[in-house]
Amino acid sequence: MTKVEIPEFDREKYLRTEIKNSKLIMLSAAAGAISGVAAGLLQVSGMGYLSVIFLILALAYLFTKTDLARSKTMTKVSAAYLVIMIFLGMWAVSANPPIMDVVPPKVDGVYYWNGTAWVRYAGSIELNTSYAKVKIVIVDNGKITSVSVSGDIQDVQKRWVKDNQVEIIGKIGRGGHNIKIIAYDSEGHRCSKTLTLNF
Repeated sequence: MTKVEIPEFDREKYLRTEIKNSKLIMLSAAAGAISGVAAGLLQVSGMGYLSVIFLILALAYLFTKTDLARSKTMTKVSAAYLVIMIFLGMWAVSANPPIMDVVPPKVDGVYYWNGTAWVRYAGSIELNTSYAKVKIVIVDNGKITSVSVSGDIQDVQKRWVKDNQVEIIGKIGRGGHNIKIIAYDSEGHRCSKTLTLNF
């Protein structure tokens, strides 16, 4: 009968391996976070196309200056995946509110009241009335601070639905109408749009 010998558990080797892997995970997460924030700041300054350089630098650092260079292929792939995912996440977070706001407000939709519900405007308003009630929705990814309306619209009301959404409600008579919207957000970005509505 053959005797099977179970190898003795090497506790020190196991702990060394776990510490090494933990360090690699922390280094990968830190490299992804730092390079992602730097990419977000570049995006805000208008040089977003350079952001990928920070990702390449982060990966180059990990693969040349750390123990990752001598690790198994699967460990390298896992570390690279972690860096890329954290990089993309931090890039998106750092380039958007509440950290940054890089885009102006926009007109999200134009609607008219058909007597029972708001209907999205699609080129003309089909109603048998002298006036049509219209609604213009303005949104931003941050906070809208001011909205002004001018042109062929009467009885204008502004309603802040949320900090980043404003509804302009008014009425127009028969014919073609030009309505100018100017909106600012808390970062000073400006939206200026002229809408043409046919009734």
